[in-house]
Amino acid sequence: MGFSQGGSLVASFLLYYLTTYPSQPVEWLFRFAIIICSGNPFDARGPTTRRYYPNEDMARIPIPTGHIVGRKDDEYPGQMLLHRLCDSRRATIYDHGGGHEIPRDPLVVKQMTHAICRTIDKASVL
Repeated sequence: MGFSQGGSLVASFLLYYLTTYPSQPVEWLFRFAIIICSGNPFDARGPTTRRYYPNEDMARIPIPTGHIVGRKDDEYPGQMLLHRLCDSRRATIYDHGGGHEIPRDPLVVKQMTHAICRTIDKASVL
């Protein structure tokens, strides 16, 4: 689970692993990932750091992912790019409607919890 840059780092590591060790299943490392208000991941292997983009990079994170996003967050476009870098059949997304935050409203927390539980359920059928 990662929030903001922590979630981008998790996704960056998973994409790095996929492209560096293509014959090794990611499921050996993680069964699922929960990514909260995180922008699109990055690749720091070259002389400069670059971002991953779903239209340019073919790798997709294959494990179940839960994306908690906020449409009022300045990073919202990056959050959607990160979502598109994941396997669409295993990605769950929940938009809490707010900004760059982990909401504390009880109703929103309940809905986020349902999205996280759906992600965990998808991981149990791997």
